Amino acid sequence: MDLNAITSTLEGFGLWNLLLAAGTVGLAGLVRGFSGFGAAMISIPLLSLLFGPQVALATLTTMEMPAQLQLLRLSRREADWKQAAPMALGGIAALPLGTWILVSIDQELLRKAISVIVLLLVAVLASGYRHTMTRRLGRDIAIGSVAGFLNGSTGLGGPPIIFYLLSGPYAPAAVRANITAFFQIGFVFVVASYVWFGVLTPERMLLGALMAPFYMTGIWGGGKLFHLASERTFRRIAYILLSVIGAGTLFG
Repeated sequence: MDLNAITSTLEGFGLWNLLLAAGTVGLAGLVRGFSGFGAAMISIPLLSLLFGPQVALATLTTMEMPAQLQLLRLSRREADWKQAAPMALGGIAALPLGTWILVSIDQELLRKAISVIVLLLVAVLASGYRHTMTRRLGRDIAIGSVAGFLNGSTGLGGPPIIFYLLSGPYAPAAVRANITAFFQIGFVFVVASYVWFGVLTPERMLLGALMAPFYMTGIWGGGKLFHLASERTFRRIAYILLSVIGAGTLFG
């Protein structure tokens, strides 16, 4: 794209929309850096309202490209790869079906369905429930498959992984690292799937590249905040965060 084409593309998005999007992705990055999840659940509803669902997913995917490098050290050092890798493989297998849903079915219906799932998840977590399921390869793959399908269709693949890990006997650092590792393993396949189905285009990637510095700055700030919070504080913040996001997405 030449300079004129870039200028024309950005003007098409609208200045106020770009400013609002920058604030949104900065907050999404802050939450992502602190908790390891939540970026999509914050950014996708508003970005979808501003630019449409497919543009929102393409923007978030483009922003994640440098973010994956920024978070690589965390996942490599702290993740439990014996659990994260099978979940990611399940997610990769289910991803194409989810992406087909994205380009074929009304996005508003999908987003509202995910909002209901998020709110139900918060209710279960806030109740104090902790599952006692033993770790099994088939269970890890199944959870990852559900997450991969949701990731491809709405960009909101976090809830199944969040429920599986946050309600179990895992330390916050391990939860954050495993969620990060899950998305890192499957990220290349997400990009490939979105390119194949026409979701990821040069114009949409340009918007994502413009938003990436705000997103990465937020991730950096969130990582600093994480080490200041106790386990109880971490869980409470996660519950409040998901409640607000779920309700906002459902009624937004």
